[in-house]
Amino acid sequence: MSNNKNKKKPEPVKPNSNVLPKIMVIVIGAVLIVTVLYFAGYLPLPHFNSSNTGQSNFTAPTSIPWGSFTEISNKNFAGSGQENVYFISWVGCPIGAAISWSLNYTFYHYQGVTNVKTKGHYSDPNEKGNAASLPGLLFMDSFSYTNHDTGVKVFFYPVYMYNETLYAYASNNTHIASSNLVSAGLSVVNSSVPPGISSLVYKYTNLIDISNLAPHTPSALLSTPHHMNTVLVITGSFGTYMLNGQLYTPTNIHGVTITALEDAQANGFSGYPYIASGASTIESILNK
Repeated sequence: MSNNKNKKKPEPVKPNSNVLPKIMVIVIGAVLIVTVLYFAGYLPLPHFNSSNTGQSNFTAPTSIPWGSFTEISNKNFAGSGQENVYFISWVGCPIGAAISWSLNYTFYHYQGVTNVKTKGHYSDPNEKGNAASLPGLLFMDSFSYTNHDTGVKVFFYPVYMYNETLYAYASNNTHIASSNLVSAGLSVVNSSVPPGISSLVYKYTNLIDISNLAPHTPSALLSTPHHMNTVLVITGSFGTYMLNGQLYTPTNIHGVTITALEDAQANGFSGYPYIASGASTIESILNK
């Protein structure tokens, strides 16, 4: 019979003190890399809606057209069963003024939304030519409604970066130097929308060229002084779409009063087919 008392217990294996810190450094580094790629909009992520098989082959555009909705991401930044609309503009923007009528008609005509708070306002009187003092609507607050065509909850978020004449913040009229307009506008966007949306807005206004305007340059650099321009971003189970620039030619409504357009809305904008067409385009994205 063996004498177990004389047997020595095996020495416990001690972890190598140099290995653990190295592993931690590698893990932390990998997390940082993934985070940077994600917020920069370069990291492809699976779509929330697994039934949408076409999204798996999505390739982010390397340029974007002015004045057309473009899919810029296959990611749903709104969450399951929800769509978010971000109208990012500035108080005096003539393009924003023009888009506001189509947006409002989308809610009024297609969905019968009654909780939209707007205020009539004319765009920057200092704009050149017929782009000055265009009639528009300012959306005073965010709101939501249920799309009666799809049953999806839609949330609308207006974001105004600059005031009527561009050189001050919309929120408090604090002056902005012309050389700081882009960074100031981005700071408003960053504080007003989720990081995934703000990173896409930055990418497609400051890094990615406009494909159908000369010179081919990012949209924030098209005008002098350089500044953040109006974009409309819609995200849902279908991915994320952006309208960079105008929905129709803004000067089409030059010389028209706010009252006249409000009356025209009640009659289906029969004398302004481009406004109704713009609303139809927005609704088609929401119903994808």
